[in-house]
Amino acid sequence: MRNQTAAKIMTRLVLTLSPDADISDAMHSMLKKKAPEAPVMDRDGNLVGMLSETDCLRVLCSEAFEGTPEGKVSNYMTYLPSRRSRQGPVSATS
Repeated sequence: MRNQTAAKIMTRLVLTLSPDADISDAMHSMLKKKAPEAPVMDRDGNLVGMLSETDCLRVLCSEAFEGTPEGKVSNYMTYLPSRRSRQGPVSATS
């Protein structure tokens, strides 16, 4: 393991999702790729959030109580804090 490089063990083809992607399609893609989480990228290629197994579990629980999951990835993903919110006062982030 000592002679291993990051390039040899890292994932090359990362599954990325759009915030506008259908949540069912996104979960299906994650299952097919065996991806425990996927970055959510906006149209400009900026990372805006992550869709995790926990987020998907929330979708499935919602389905159990409310019916077929509907909506976009943006309805369920975990949003990343913006740079502005990290640099501004704490009161501005809530």
